[in-house]
Amino acid sequence: MKIGYIDHSFHKKTLSSQFFVDILQRNGLTVEYIWDDSWKGGRPIVLDDLIDKYDAFVFHQLSATASKPYYQMPVNITYLPMLDSFGNDQLLHHNRWFWKDYSGVKFLCFSKALHYAALSHGLASKYVKYFPEPFKFAYGPTNGDLKGFFWQRMPDNINWETLKLLISNANFSSIHIHMATDPGFKPFYPSKKDIAKYNITFSDWFDNKDEYYKKILDAQVYFAPRPSEGIGMAFLEAMAMGRCVVSPDYGTMNEYILNGVNGLLYDLKNLKPLNFSDIDKISSMARLSIEKGYEDWKKEEEKIIDFIIQPRDKVYLKYYQNGANYDELALSSTVNSNTIHEKTNITEIDKSFRRLKRYIGNSKMGLIIMPIWDKYKKIKKRHVNAFTFNENERSASKLEFVSDTPIVVSLGSICGRYLQVSVDKNNNCIQGGLRLKGKYKTSYTNKPLVTIITVVFNRKNKIERAIKSVLNQTYDNIEYVIVDGGSTDGTLDVIKNYEDTIDYYVSEPDEGIYNAINKGLALSFGDYIGILNSDDWYTEDAVEFSIKEILNSSADYSGAEEYVINEDGSLIGIYELKHFDEVALFAQNPCNHGTMFISRCAYEVIGHYDESYRIAADFKMQLLLVTNKNLKGCMIKKPIHYYESAGLSSIERENTLKEVALILKEFHTTLTDEQIKSLVEFMHEFKLGDVIIKNLESIIQNDIYTVEQKKYLLDKMRHFGYVTSDILGHFIDDNNNIDIKSKLGNLTIKKILKYVLPYGIVEMYKKSRILR
Repeated sequence: MKIGYIDHSFHKKTLSSQFFVDILQRNGLTVEYIWDDSWKGGRPIVLDDLIDKYDAFVFHQLSATASKPYYQMPVNITYLPMLDSFGNDQLLHHNRWFWKDYSGVKFLCFSKALHYAALSHGLASKYVKYFPEPFKFAYGPTNGDLKGFFWQRMPDNINWETLKLLISNANFSSIHIHMATDPGFKPFYPSKKDIAKYNITFSDWFDNKDEYYKKILDAQVYFAPRPSEGIGMAFLEAMAMGRCVVSPDYGTMNEYILNGVNGLLYDLKNLKPLNFSDIDKISSMARLSIEKGYEDWKKEEEKIIDFIIQPRDKVYLKYYQNGANYDELALSSTVNSNTIHEKTNITEIDKSFRRLKRYIGNSKMGLIIMPIWDKYKKIKKRHVNAFTFNENERSASKLEFVSDTPIVVSLGSICGRYLQVSVDKNNNCIQGGLRLKGKYKTSYTNKPLVTIITVVFNRKNKIERAIKSVLNQTYDNIEYVIVDGGSTDGTLDVIKNYEDTIDYYVSEPDEGIYNAINKGLALSFGDYIGILNSDDWYTEDAVEFSIKEILNSSADYSGAEEYVINEDGSLIGIYELKHFDEVALFAQNPCNHGTMFISRCAYEVIGHYDESYRIAADFKMQLLLVTNKNLKGCMIKKPIHYYESAGLSSIERENTLKEVALILKEFHTTLTDEQIKSLVEFMHEFKLGDVIIKNLESIIQNDIYTVEQKKYLLDKMRHFGYVTSDILGHFIDDNNNIDIKSKLGNLTIKKILKYVLPYGIVEMYKKSRILR
């Protein structure tokens, strides 16, 4: 049997998947790697092109795109998801419903959490627990002075300050820190005082792996480098060497380590000093657990091969005795989330069960119990349509829309004000592109001109990926404008390489991101405009799909879902669409700014980006759009954009939230600063303390807000454990008022039990499950 092994191309360097390929080959299977470069702007793997070449496929972390759902194709797929690809953020980490794309796919999970997630959605899953061969690793004594080894890979999450607190009650004679960080992270260095006090040594490169292993053997304690792992090869190797692994209490580490028995676990959000007094015993148990685990792993090998080569229908038959209904597993919702409060007939659904469902969904047992809820939930298909194209044909097609006739300037006060920047204003100005060669683009019948604006400053290693994603669009009437802030790192040289395909670029000092975007708008002549950050990129059909939806729905703007990724290309999750109406004033961003396409006319209504905000002006722009009842938006419920999470707003989180509070103050004119602060902390930081609850309750009782806004905020509070919200929600009358006193007399014992008791039921259910 010939296997097509579709894998993340970053694994060429790390060889993370080699162990699994070795297993397949050792058991007589022919394996060919198919490297996926889509995470760094390359073309995605299209399954349609490969079906006839292979008998089966393995998706390792990344998946191939397809023209239709996998289960409608004659293909045998096994998917190997990695836990660390799903991130730790609550919103993204629990969005596993998008796995409905994988109806008919077999899951082979190295994490029990992912195994239960797959099962909870009715998908066939097998859980395997990997162990390295222990006898390949040296096993040294742990006596002598206490020493530690730490590979600092993600210093934003775990760094020396983390370790210093953990070891504060122990007597470490030395610590060695390996400073080779993951892509996108900068090394964090201890103070000179700490270096001397703890006898800290450093390395940034090992000539070979033996040197790396020797450093681990020199220490008794191995500090896990990351908050979560897909499998965790590094810490498992340390355990095989008989080292005490100190790790955050998260997967996959806590699936191997019993705290105080064969390792030490800690709460990354509540750091406390650890007890290292039983290091010798723990280290011995670490080695023993790998030896025992490896024996079990060897027994699983044959079962793994059998799972991969078996047809999907045969595997799914074990879960569905009458055969799996793949269509039902992949049901999609056509309900617009903007109108969900209006269209849902609450009387037809058991309200108590819905509240119970929310509480269970937030519990640790949610992954197991979730299948009960699937019958009440319709999930939207998220298959990204595959597009194949010929580069020469595409270039020729685009030339059809190039004209020698100059564009008519001064289309409005915001957009299309001038063709190029006046050089007289700034001697440092550098510009180029098709416009300066007398080539212009314009709109045609059923083919509106779309302008893409990219603003950039010193992004030499990122900008080309963004440029290629624009030039490779399936839509063929695009005007591309790049505004550079006077880069000095070679970014401009990269841009100049595309002189004959970029419509216009300018490089000169500016006053920040939004000043550059406003400049780009003034240079834009498209009917619709998209803003693409230099760190991000589009899917191939992003423009075509968005414009089609806008035209079909006669909308003024669109917003879509997006893939959120780390700088190494690993998937964190999918950013969901929020509300495109006044409910957005109580929610997060309606969508990511980079997924939006906004009409030139809409910009003339809402105006420039507010340059008084340095980070969050796009949030204000979005609120101006969605709260304007004269402007219509449309939602695109599939990812069209890749957002790299190491941008300005991610790094300066605190400053971002300060700006968000100031922006909300402009819209919530009757709220106090304390109420605004509580709203921001709840909606953006997921905090729900007594003070926040008090302020949110007072907001809900404000007469200026609509029933939809109040219900949304109440539902969100319930989602995070607010028990009395159901009683409060019971008091919302048809006039948008909340009058508790006048309705207390109407409460019956039955209503009190109905609205309050579910929380107690959930707690009792949790305890009963734990005790079994």
